[in-house]
Amino acid sequence: MAMKKFRFGVMCRGTNIAQVARRAETLGYTSISMPDHFGDQWAPGPAMAAAATATSVLRLAPLVWCNDFRHPVVLAKEVATLDLLSGGRMELGLGAGWMKSDYEESGMCMDSAGVRIERMAEALQVLRALLGPNRCVVSGKYYQVDMNGLPKPIQSPVPIFVGGGGQKMLSLAGREADIVGINVNLRSGLYKDIAENFSARACDEKIGWVRAPGRDVELNILVGSVAVGEREPALQRFSEEMETPLEILRDSPHVLAGSVSELSESLVVRRQRWGFSYIVVREEAMEVFAPVVAQLHGA
Repeated sequence: MAMKKFRFGVMCRGTNIAQVARRAETLGYTSISMPDHFGDQWAPGPAMAAAATATSVLRLAPLVWCNDFRHPVVLAKEVATLDLLSGGRMELGLGAGWMKSDYEESGMCMDSAGVRIERMAEALQVLRALLGPNRCVVSGKYYQVDMNGLPKPIQSPVPIFVGGGGQKMLSLAGREADIVGINVNLRSGLYKDIAENFSARACDEKIGWVRAPGRDVELNILVGSVAVGEREPALQRFSEEMETPLEILRDSPHVLAGSVSELSESLVVRRQRWGFSYIVVREEAMEVFAPVVAQLHGA
């Protein structure tokens, strides 16, 4: 894959998303993101609309809409509307669902990972067709659609983001997505017993699953833990908080700790090794990480 220029995003949960989006844009971040869960957060669609009206160039990048929560015909209309509202700034992030509590508390059936991924793959066909210039005609196992999706978005095509941590999901992402996010493997639906999944070795394997002949995708990673300052004390704290051995976190692409220059150097090395150029940090790290964004954005 060709080496791409750096860009940076901020992951937030609301309720002050317009304020966060304006600040992120001022600091040089490229996108604003939200997850899609039933906990105490805003719904991604309305939140992205609020961010769109508060900014002028910031891209809107939900990480990610859960396919099981919406029929793709409904989601396609939301995405097209948001793309029009924002002047062509949408990124369509789609996932198969993973958090057990979302399904248990809502009473929705949580099918096996294989079924959820197969259904999501079919939904991607529907979404691409509905957001494209022609009529969507899909007669599949899960969706039967024969309609001209309206309104049409400004972007043609709208970039599609798919992320994951398992072979089946990442292989699908490598074949179908424009942007691929590398995550820990959340097949169990819980954040536990995944220490080895944070390792550099595990990331090497995941990147191998993404590779697809003739495709040049943008590689994304959500760096969930960021500390600007002394590296070793921060890594020790992360190790305790994440219940993950320190030796794994030292080389993990999922954490960043050190001075601004150390973080910048580390991201350049990670891009060379794995291809990561689209880096997302959580809202609470937005300000302290901004000097790194200033150094590397567009480099």
